[in-house]
Amino acid sequence: MSAMSFREPNEVKWVGVRPAHKGTQIFKDATAENGITVIHTVSSGKTLYLCEVMLRCIYNVTGWGQLYVQDNNDIFVRDLCLINPIANTIKPTDHNHFWPPVEIPSAYDICVQSNAAGLIARGAIFGWEE
Repeated sequence: MSAMSFREPNEVKWVGVRPAHKGTQIFKDATAENGITVIHTVSSGKTLYLCEVMLRCIYNVTGWGQLYVQDNNDIFVRDLCLINPIANTIKPTDHNHFWPPVEIPSAYDICVQSNAAGLIARGAIFGWEE
C-alpha cells in the first residue's frame, strides 16, 4: 500500500489553490559525459514521489544516455529513460510522466549516465519528498 495519502476531503475548508502534497518539492537536473552523475539522493526517512523525468542527449558520437534509479548500494533498480542515438542525427529528448507517482525509497539515487566521450546526457526530475 502506498505511503502517500490523498488529503483532499475536508482539509479545513479549502480556499484558493489546493496543494497536491505536504512535502518538499524536488525539481533538479544534472549532466553526465562518459560517466554517471547523481541528480538526487532521497533524503533519510523520506520517500520521493517522482512525477516527471526528462532526458536529452547532445552528441556527435555514437553512444547512449540513460536516466535511472539505483539503490543505496549503487545497484541498478529501474530505468526511467534511455536514448540510443546515431552520431550526427537530431538531438533527441525522452520524457515520462507518472501518475500516480513512482515511489522511490530513502537513500536511493536518481542518476544520469552517458557511455561515451562527446555524448552529453542531461537529465531532469520533478516530484516531491515527504
